[in-house]
Amino acid sequence: MTDGKLSRQDVIDRVKEYFSRPGAVLAQFPDPEAARGKRCVYRGDNDPHSPVRCAVGCLIPDELYRSEMEDKTADAVLDSYPELTRRLFGTVTVRSFLSAIQTRHDSADTVEEFLDSLRIFAMAKGLNF
Repeated sequence: MTDGKLSRQDVIDRVKEYFSRPGAVLAQFPDPEAARGKRCVYRGDNDPHSPVRCAVGCLIPDELYRSEMEDKTADAVLDSYPELTRRLFGTVTVRSFLSAIQTRHDSADTVEEFLDSLRIFAMAKGLNF
């Protein structure tokens, strides 16, 4: 972390650590109207203190989380809450990086599948996993 901002490596490390902890689950809930019959949430039950979080949700500090973020793409959240970008990343160049990680989370059926996809993504970007 440089100047309190997360680097791409920091993002990978935090997401990996979060989903490697015992009992970790994907923040996906059944929704017959959603793609693949499930929808991702940033926080389970729209609770800022929920331990169930998605790949981007686990990066959002409790004090910056808003229930209005739910049902928005990672891009839309960054657009709607510029304080997140300024405070966590310091630049908007992380947008496609975060979206790619979130897409891997949303497409996975298990935590193991997500972590494997995240590992491949990190290595392709020249990052450690």
